[in-house]
Amino acid sequence: MANAVVGTPDESLPGFPMPRAAGCPFAPPPEMMRLHAEKPVSRVRLWDGSTH
Repeated sequence: MANAVVGTPDESLPGFPMPRAAGCPFAPPPEMMRLHAEKPVSRVRLWDGSTH
């Protein structure tokens, strides 16, 4: 992982945790399900601006 950069803010990445849809509080957020369908392992932006 030579090009992995941890801790660099990137506003283009989705934020995590993602808002959940109304209905079932145990269902994953719709955005997370979309990301998982497109690319099972995705980089996200955490609450403190870091990316993992």
